Order: sequence, then structure tokens, then C-alpha cells
Amino acid sequence: MLLSCGCTNRPSRLNSPKDWSIILNMSALKRSPRNVRSPRSTAAMVKHLPSAVAALLQSGKGPAKLTKVDTPDGVKAVPLADWLWDKSQVQAQAALDTDFIQGIKSGLLDPTNYGGYTVQDAVYCDNATDYFGIAEMKACDKDLKEFIAARIKSYAEYTEIMFKEWYIKHPKGIAMGDAAASYSEFELDVATTEEPFYLLIAMLPCEKLWGWLAQEIKSGINDTNVYSFWIQDNLPGSHTLANYIDENAESLKWI
Repeated sequence: MLLSCGCTNRPSRLNSPKDWSIILNMSALKRSPRNVRSPRSTAAMVKHLPSAVAALLQSGKGPAKLTKVDTPDGVKAVPLADWLWDKSQVQAQAALDTDFIQGIKSGLLDPTNYGGYTVQDAVYCDNATDYFGIAEMKACDKDLKEFIAARIKSYAEYTEIMFKEWYIKHPKGIAMGDAAASYSEFELDVATTEEPFYLLIAMLPCEKLWGWLAQEIKSGINDTNVYSFWIQDNLPGSHTLANYIDENAESLKWI
């Protein structure tokens, strides 16, 4: 889900040449705490995981496992993550066309809008940490429990740093936009009312979308784009939540 970030075509508040020189000097891509790696990145996906569990996220181990799904043409066996993604192309394209993503690609996104996105994302991830905690307590499968526990650690590390660096004392002090708030509420409902594996499926749009968006705008990576780090951090890798879902959809959906 693309977080609402108040992206409008208003003039930037950085008016002086000195202000803009500071922003452009960031294009050296030296990482600061304010652009700490997202817990949805490929690197964060395997952090804290035992190697045996991390291997379940690795693609290329063989033919994708298939899950039976209901379609207008009857029940079909398909890779579940691919099927869900194929059904979401209208929303994915709409996200790609937003001023926010196109501003990231061009490097011309108003820094105020980027800040609005970032503080919302920090609160969203703080909420997600709690939702993963609910799922972990309900999980019985050992690998699933370890996977969720690792997700909790990655999300908790991210939110702790972001809250400190963006001066967020309490998440209730940040009013998320309608899109982010409704998606977060949906995840809470899934975490509390469904089996743990379904929370991973509910998280899939968030995990899958950012990698796809980064892939689509990777031509924006250059020495003068202050947002190049964002594109690079979100590029998809071989370890993905989609792989885990496809490998375990049939065996874990009722656990």
C-alpha cells in the first residue's frame, strides 16, 4: 500500500541557494540515520533469521509450489503470491503514477512530502511490529514462529531509530493519512481474527509493491538524485516474502 504523503505541487519551502546546496550534497549517497534501511528491504528480510528459515525465502530452489485458488473458470493451482500480484496491477500502476514515486525518480520530490511519508511509515511499521507480535503468540509452527520473530526484530529496530531521528515521541502524535491508516487497521483485524500465516499474506502488498516500484524507476539512480538511496534500498532481491508464501501456503494456511 502506498502511504499517503500529502504530495501536492506546492512550492518547496527550501528557497535559498544554500538550502538547495545542502540537499544536493546528500546525493553522494552516504547513508544517514534518517534514511536507515527499511525493514521491507531484502537485507532486512533475512536479518535475525536462522539460516534454515532464511533458506525458505530464497528463490530458485526448484519449481514454484502451487496453491489451489477459486477463479471464474473454476479451481486452479497457481503460485499464490503471483496470483495475488496479478490481481493487483491496477493498484500497482496507480501507485507508480503518483507524484510521490515520480518525484523520487526525478529527484524533484518536495522534501516536505518525503518527510511526511517517512514519519507515516515509521508509525505504520510501529503498528506492524505489534501485529506481528499478535501473530507470533498464535503461531504453532516452529519455522513460522521464528520467521515472525525475526520480522518483529527488524521492524522494531527500524521504528526505534526512526522515532529518535524524526523526533517522534509517541506514534499517537502522528496522524496517518487515510490510505495508511485503513491498511494498518486491516492488518490489525487480520492479526487478531485470522491464523498467523494470513498476516504474511496481508503484508504482501507492502513487501511486494515497494520492490516493484523501485525496479520500475531504477533509471532514476544517479549522482545528482538525492533519493537514489531510496530506490536502491527498495530494489527486489532473491529473498522475498512472496517466496515464503508460495513455499508454505498449502501447509501453513490452517495452522
